[in-house]
Amino acid sequence: MNVGDVTVQRGRSGIAGFRLWHAGAAIAALLLAACTSSPPPVAPLAAVVAPVKPAETELPVAVAREHIACAGWRNVTVVQSCAEQAQIALTADAALFCAVHDIMQSPAALANVMTKLRPGAWVAAAGGKWAEPMLMGVNFMVSMLHAPYVRSFSGFDRPWRHLEQLLQDVRVQEIAFGSGYIMTGHLPVLGSRC
Repeated sequence: MNVGDVTVQRGRSGIAGFRLWHAGAAIAALLLAACTSSPPPVAPLAAVVAPVKPAETELPVAVAREHIACAGWRNVTVVQSCAEQAQIALTADAALFCAVHDIMQSPAALANVMTKLRPGAWVAAAGGKWAEPMLMGVNFMVSMLHAPYVRSFSGFDRPWRHLEQLLQDVRVQEIAFGSGYIMTGHLPVLGSRC
C-alpha cells in the first residue's frame, strides 16, 4: 500500500518566519507525532497530502490532524492534494524530501514544490536506493523494505536525478552500504546561473 506523498511546512523555533516544506505522508504523521510535546511552530505549518488514491492517505491525514489538534496548533493547515497540483499560498525557505521516491520521480511535482520556495532556498532529499548490483542481499532487503511504499522502482538507482537538475551546488552522500542517500543543494538565487 502506498501511503501517498506529503509536504509539510514548519516554522523552526527561534527563527521567526522560517518555513520548511517536507514531502512524505508517513513521515509527516511521524514528525507531527514527535512534535506534540514541543512548543507550537513559530511560522505557519501546512501539510499537503498527495494521494495515489484518496483512500491511501486517509490514515496519515487523520493521524496528522489528531496530533495537530492535541498540540493546539492553530497555525497549522492540512490540505489534501496531489503534489503536481498542490496550491499553497505560502513561500518556504527550505524543502525536505524524505522517503518519497514517487515525488522524486515526478518532474512536475518537483517543479511545483520549487515554485513554493524563495530564491536560494536549501533543498535536501534522503531515501532508499539500489546498492551496487553485487550486493544482492542488501538489494533484496531494500526491495522488501520499500516495496509497500513506492509505486515503481524506476529510477531507484539514482532517485535524485530529476531534483538535481533544478538545484545548484548539489552534493550526494550514499549511506548504508549504498542502499540510501542524502542529497543537498539550493535553488539558484535570482540573477545567478545554474
